Amino acid sequence: MWNSIDPNSSEANDRTTLSESLLGGGDSSGIPDQPIEEQVVFVDETGDNGGGDHASLLHTVGERQPNHWRDAWAALLFLVHQVAIFYLAFAWGVPALSYEYPAAPSDDNSNGGNHSTNGTGDFSGDDPSRYLDEKYTGEVEEGHLGGFLLLCFISSIGALLIGATAMSVMIRFAEKTIHFSLFFTVFCNVVVTISLALERHWLGFGVSAVCLVLVVLYTQQVWSRVPFAASNLLAALTAVQSNGGIVLVSLGVTVVVTLWTLVWILAAVGVYMKRADCDSGTCTTHTNGFFFLLLLLSYYWTSEVSKNVMHVTTAGTVGTWWFAPDEASTFCSPAISDSLCRATTFSLGSICFGSLLTAVLQLLHQMCRDLKRRSSAPSVLLCIVEFMLHILERLVSYFNKWAYIYVGLYGYNYLDSGRKVVTLFRERGWTTIINDQLVVRALFLVSLVIGALTGCLGLAFAGFTNWMSDFGAAATPLAFFIPFVCGLALSMIFLSVVESAVDTIIVSFAEAPLEFERNHPGLYTQMCQAWRLAFPDEFRL
Repeated sequence: MWNSIDPNSSEANDRTTLSESLLGGGDSSGIPDQPIEEQVVFVDETGDNGGGDHASLLHTVGERQPNHWRDAWAALLFLVHQVAIFYLAFAWGVPALSYEYPAAPSDDNSNGGNHSTNGTGDFSGDDPSRYLDEKYTGEVEEGHLGGFLLLCFISSIGALLIGATAMSVMIRFAEKTIHFSLFFTVFCNVVVTISLALERHWLGFGVSAVCLVLVVLYTQQVWSRVPFAASNLLAALTAVQSNGGIVLVSLGVTVVVTLWTLVWILAAVGVYMKRADCDSGTCTTHTNGFFFLLLLLSYYWTSEVSKNVMHVTTAGTVGTWWFAPDEASTFCSPAISDSLCRATTFSLGSICFGSLLTAVLQLLHQMCRDLKRRSSAPSVLLCIVEFMLHILERLVSYFNKWAYIYVGLYGYNYLDSGRKVVTLFRERGWTTIINDQLVVRALFLVSLVIGALTGCLGLAFAGFTNWMSDFGAAATPLAFFIPFVCGLALSMIFLSVVESAVDTIIVSFAEAPLEFERNHPGLYTQMCQAWRLAFPDEFRL
C-alpha cells in the first residue's frame, strides 16, 4: 500500500521548504520566475521508496516568462486582417446600405391587377383590408418592440441572478450536481425508449434501447470518479467566486464579438454589392468565391480568438489564485486585469496562432459539407475527407485547450506550451484523467436548468403584464422561448469560465500540488482523497 509522506516528517519539511521557494522572485501573479525541480517521492509503510513505477519522479515546474511578444507574426496578421474587415465594412458596406435598387417595371394599367397601385400608395381595385390588418398600427408595432425588449432585459437580469445562485448551490453540492447529471441522462434515455415503444417505432426503439444500455454501463463505470470530478469542480468554483469579475469580462468579450459580427456582416454585404449587377430589383454578383472564403475564415478565426482570449484570461486568474491567493481574492482582483492584459498583448500571438489552425480546419470542413450538399450523387471520398477533417478539428481544439492553460499560467509561446503540457500529463500518467468529461456534462445540464428557470420567469412576467399580449396565440410559447434562449446563452458564457477554471485546476495540480497544499489546505485535502480513490495508479503525490 502506497501512502503520501507524513506531514510531520523530515521529508515533509523539505517539501514545505521547496514549496515556499516556488513563490520567490515572482511578479504580482505569484507564479515562479525560475524553474523549480519538484521531487515527488512515494514511500510505503516501511519507509522505502518502493522502486519500480512508484519510484521518485522528477518534474520541472514551469517558469514565468518575461513580458515580450510571442508568436508576433500571428498577432500582426490578425490585426492586419481586422483592419481589412473594418475597411471593407465602412468603405464598401456602408454605401451599400444606401444603394437604391432599380425599380421593377410597373403595369401601365394601374387598375388591371389586384395588387397594383396608382403611384400614391393606395390600392386600386382591391380591398386594402385583405393585406393590412387595421389593428397593426404604428403604436402597436412600438408595443411589440417595447414588450420584446423588456422581456429580454428582465430575462437577462434574471438569468444572471439564477446563475449566481446556481454557482453557490454547486459549491455546496458539487458531488450531488454531478450525480444528478448522470441520473438525468439515464432518465432521458428511458423516457425516449418508452415513448418509441408506445409509438411502435421499433427501429428507433432498438437504437434507443442500445443507447440506454450504453449510458447505464457508462454511468456504472464512471460512478467512482464522481468525487474526483466534484473536487475539481469545487476548487474551480471557489476560484471563480473569489474573482467574480472574470464573469463580467466574459460577458464583455461576448458583447465585443457581437458588435464585431455586425461589422463583419456589413463587410460581407459590401463585398457582395461591389461586384453586383442589379436590374429590375434583382442583383447578380460576379465576385470571386475566394473572397467569401476569406471572409468565412475571418469569422471563424475571430470567433476562436475571442473564445481563447477568455480561456487564457481565466487560466491566468485561476493560476494566480493557486500560487498567490492574496492577489486574486476580490471581485475585481488585480489578477483579472493582469491576465486579460497579457492575453490581449504579449500572448495574443500565441492565441492567434492556435486559433488560426482551428479556423482553417473549420473552413475546410465547411467547404467539404457544401460539396457534399451540392453533389448529385453520394461520394465516399467526400465522406472520408469530411470525417478526417472533423477528427483533425477536434484534435487541434483539444490540444489548444490544454496548451492555452500554459500560455495563461506562464506566458510560453504556443508550441512550447503544447509540448510542456503533453509532457506533464505523460510523466504524471494522467491521460485517463484529462479525458474525463463528467464536469462538462454537469455544467451543460446546469445551463439547461438555468435556461428553463429563466423561461419560467419569462412566463410569470408575461402573465402579470401585457408585454406579449399583441402576439396572440404565440404569446405563451414566445414568453418562454425568448427568456429560455437568453438564459441558456448567458449561462453558457459564464459556465464556460468555470469549465476553463476546471481545466486550469487539473494542470495546476499536476504542475505544483505543494502550492495548493500551502495556500488552500482544505481543498487540497479533499482533492487528494478524491483523486486517490478515483485514480490510485495515477495518483503520484
